[in-house]
Amino acid sequence: MLTSPPAQVYDWAHRYLAAGLSVIPVSLDGSKAPAFAGWREYSEQRPTTEQVDRWFRAGRYGIGIPCGPASGHLVVLDFETRKAFDDWCSFLTPEDKNCLIGSPVVATPKDGVHVYVRLEESVKGTKYARTAEGACLIETRGNGHQVVAPGSPLSVHPSSKPYRLIRAGWVDGEPCRIMPLNVYHNLTIYCAELNEHTKPAAHEVVGDRLAAGEAGDRPGDQFNDRIAWGDLLIPHGWRVFRSTDTATYWTRPGKTPAGISASTGHCRGPSGRDLLYVFSSSATPFEPERSYSRFAAYAMLNHHGDFTAATRALGQAGYGTPARKVVLK
Repeated sequence: MLTSPPAQVYDWAHRYLAAGLSVIPVSLDGSKAPAFAGWREYSEQRPTTEQVDRWFRAGRYGIGIPCGPASGHLVVLDFETRKAFDDWCSFLTPEDKNCLIGSPVVATPKDGVHVYVRLEESVKGTKYARTAEGACLIETRGNGHQVVAPGSPLSVHPSSKPYRLIRAGWVDGEPCRIMPLNVYHNLTIYCAELNEHTKPAAHEVVGDRLAAGEAGDRPGDQFNDRIAWGDLLIPHGWRVFRSTDTATYWTRPGKTPAGISASTGHCRGPSGRDLLYVFSSSATPFEPERSYSRFAAYAMLNHHGDFTAATRALGQAGYGTPARKVVLK
């Protein structure tokens, strides 16, 4: 079995520090978790050489790399399977590939891949694609996240298999190309295009029901059928970032520079209608990783999430079929 003796762990930790990355100790209990609660301060500033000496000299910890400012605005593209990574690579344009030259690439213990990228500014991490069963397939690890790094002892991961640096790039001194944010956002769209989870579980969908029986006559159902997403979102400051053959990707109000905050057209609910799927945790009033029908989005944006008030307003605007009065004889 491969091992990582103390001297090797110590050398790897200093190798990352020399490359301008922040490092923290990670527990060797298979949890991949940082060894102490206050580790996020090292997303903002790198530890000193003396701290790294103290943490890693005895080989009692694995190595974590915090993303964010302290690591040069690092973000890590995290692919849970090699197939997802290969499929993502098939989208890359010559410009994308040029911007990725020198980016370190890591093989993870369960046949996944990490791609290290430095940006013009730090970004938050987001889940962009799930498997058909709903498990995470592709996400980004951004500011406030950390990733386990090669050189860590095997016991850092529950499989007892290693993280392997398959392309060192700027970790070993190659020139580091700072990726423009517009190119990075293209890479995240490729991630989102690989989402396999087109029908979320009912508890993840807000305001969408099977169109059966009287349900299709409700104001919200008629609103879902008649209103385009642009008519609903654009007046509230949302902007189209990019459209593909399968989806439209939206930028939330106030986000600069533009990037993807949500999508429409790809994710569908129990009724078969397409939904607004929210990626961003800053897309108030929506919650991240939830799907919304047009009616639900209308209620959130115009009535503070009060579905009764939204239904009443739509009824007054002519949506819905009034219930027939029953005459008792």
